[in-house]
Amino acid sequence: TTVLYGGAGADVTNVMLTWDPARVYMIAPYPGLTVESLRAALSEGPPPIDTVYSREKFSVGYSRRTFLSAPPNVALAIAIEIAALDVPFQAVEVLEVGGRPAVRFPWEGRERTVVFHDGLLENTAAYRDVLDKGLDGFYTRAGMTLATAYVEKADFLFAIAAVCRPGGFLVDEEADTDDDAAGF
Repeated sequence: TTVLYGGAGADVTNVMLTWDPARVYMIAPYPGLTVESLRAALSEGPPPIDTVYSREKFSVGYSRRTFLSAPPNVALAIAIEIAALDVPFQAVEVLEVGGRPAVRFPWEGRERTVVFHDGLLENTAAYRDVLDKGLDGFYTRAGMTLATAYVEKADFLFAIAAVCRPGGFLVDEEADTDDDAAGF
């Protein structure tokens, strides 16, 4: 199963637990996320569990965009997510897929690959190569201001839906949760 996760941030756990995919393309702004930064974050052993990211994520289900906006924090948050799935760090392979940083690891008896695309979901031209391969599903959850893009440029949803295979799914759990407007 291949899933496109829009506005994903570092949220590896929810997409794995919800859809059990073999491959996930996570699309969000990933400032400074590289194969090297992922490798560094994952080579340091289990990440600290008392971080702003883990406190927010595991108490309310998502973390604010402000934490993920700082380049070193993105790789750390991804490491925290992988640790939350009980994946041994020595089993995680950091690689590049289609010019994008990615991780591959065993989970629940199967190999999983998570590919991180630095960009905006509404800019489908930037990840056309992913869409051209076809999808089994589209997922979005707590994408901060992503819901505003539906009004401004909703044609990206049609482009995504058009490449979903028969029996595929589109799941959207969005609200406009702008950090500043929500009082964070």
